[in-house]
Amino acid sequence: MTAEHSRRLDPREIPKRLSEIRIEIVERPLRDTAIRQILPDAAEFNAAFGVGGRNDQVSTIDAAGVALAAIQGLYHLIQDAHREIVEQKVQIDELTRRVSDPARPINPGGFDAFRRTARPV
Repeated sequence: MTAEHSRRLDPREIPKRLSEIRIEIVERPLRDTAIRQILPDAAEFNAAFGVGGRNDQVSTIDAAGVALAAIQGLYHLIQDAHREIVEQKVQIDELTRRVSDPARPINPGGFDAFRRTARPV
């Protein structure tokens, strides 16, 4: 993409920013009737993402870009969580194996070894 001023963004940040924006159902007049639309607060949206020239509307291009970035961000967050779950499963399997084998000590290094490997909560 060619642009005068562009910068990369971390898609992992987008879902959090998006979750903090107020989204409402708005009823707007259209000819002889009214239509209901789901809209983000334009000022909050534009401020959260540093886009838009006006605080009373959201560009469809900006909304689409944020939606795509949020999908990417959620994908990365899910992948991160999946990796962590796999690591935890390996640890659980190892601990289960140790507990199931009475000949193998659970904590061969004593309390000090446990303290060195324990992660703060």
